[in-house]
Amino acid sequence: MLHHRPPRPRCTARTGAVPRRRILALIIGAGGILAIISTGLVLSLLSAVDDSGRATPAPTTHKPITLHDSTPTMTIPVGRTVGRQGVTTGYPHTPEGAVAQLAAIDVALLLQPRSHTERILRAWSLTQPSSSETWTILSAINETPASFADGHIGRALPAMARITSAPAHDRHTVCLVVHGQAAQSLGHCEAMVWDAGHWVMDPAQAPLTSSKVLIAQATSPSTNFRVLQASELW
Repeated sequence: MLHHRPPRPRCTARTGAVPRRRILALIIGAGGILAIISTGLVLSLLSAVDDSGRATPAPTTHKPITLHDSTPTMTIPVGRTVGRQGVTTGYPHTPEGAVAQLAAIDVALLLQPRSHTERILRAWSLTQPSSSETWTILSAINETPASFADGHIGRALPAMARITSAPAHDRHTVCLVVHGQAAQSLGHCEAMVWDAGHWVMDPAQAPLTSSKVLIAQATSPSTNFRVLQASELW
C-alpha cells in the first residue's frame, strides 16, 4: 500500500539569507564610494600641475624663531617725530636710540614697495654709495622669501638686536633681526652714527654678515642678542 506525503510549502527566502536587493544595494553603494575617492585623487593630482603641464612645488614652510627664556631684553625708546621719507625719528643719543632708529628705518623700508627702497636708504645714510648693493639690508632681503622683497609682507616687527659700541659714543654697530608674517625673518648689521641730532647709517662701515648667520646667532642659547621691548610699535 502506497503512502503519499503531503507536499512541502515552497520557501521564498531561507532563514538568515541576505535578500538579493540588499546585496545589489551594497554593491552599488561601494561602487559609488570608489568613484568619489578616484575623482578626488584625480583632482588633487591635476591641482598640482600648472597650465604648462609642469608640477607645481608645494609651498615652503618657514620655521618660526624660537626664543629662550634666558634671553635678556632691551627697552627701546619711542620716537617723537616723523622725519625724512616718513621714517619715525627723534630717538635719544644712546645705544638704545641707535637701535630704535635702525628699527624705524627697517620698518618703513620693508612696508614700502621696492621702488621706494633706495630713496629711504639714501635719505638716512651718512655717505652715499655708488651702488645700492652696499646696504646690508638689501643683501638680507635677497636671502629671504619673495614677500620681503616686494613690499607686501603685511607687517615688520623688530624683534632682537645686538649692539657693539665704539670708544666714541657717537658710533655703534647695530645688528637687528626683524620678523615678518608667516614666521619669516631677516637679519642685518649697520654702522649707526650720530649726526646733526639724529642717528643715521654709515654703509661704508657696515659689517657684512649673512642674514641666516645672524638669525642662527640670535636664536642660540648663548646668544648676545637682546629681545626688544617697546611701549609703542614703530
